[in-house]
Amino acid sequence: MTDWSTDDRAQRTWQTLCGMFGARLIRDFGEEVPEVWKAAIKRLADIQIRRGLAALGNSGTGRTPTLPEFVKACKTITPTEAASLAPRLSQPEFDVWHRAGQSGLLTFLMRVGGVSRPLLAELIIKKNTIVNGCRDLDAEGDPQGVRLRKILSEQLEKHYRRYEGEKHLMEDAA
Repeated sequence: MTDWSTDDRAQRTWQTLCGMFGARLIRDFGEEVPEVWKAAIKRLADIQIRRGLAALGNSGTGRTPTLPEFVKACKTITPTEAASLAPRLSQPEFDVWHRAGQSGLLTFLMRVGGVSRPLLAELIIKKNTIVNGCRDLDAEGDPQGVRLRKILSEQLEKHYRRYEGEKHLMEDAA
């Protein structure tokens, strides 16, 4: 079926249903489109009508649908259709530098036994700065990020000690 005008949508839908269900549809509802069906079809979009007709045609039952069954078939989106309509989220691309930085930060956090949220935020910023610097230098010959992890470990340790020292000074002053 092609795009339908609002005038003939109900008639064309009914003709399609008659082709699918034959004499049973006419016996159950008559040759002309019942007014209640016309009103329901008017409220449906063309794509919904196509979806409903396809669903009924593929249902495998020979029984004529009731109006609520037809409307439900029109409005029910199949999992395949839902998947095709879902927006595609791009996966972030993590290069060797990002992975090495994450690994180095995690190793450090496991070694020190965890840190406060404010310190963690600072360490993440520090890690990202170091990772971006190494990425910019593109230290070839270090495909696994070994040097990055070493630099990162040293810098995180230095930052951690400075933070802990400042924290103790503030506690002593209080």
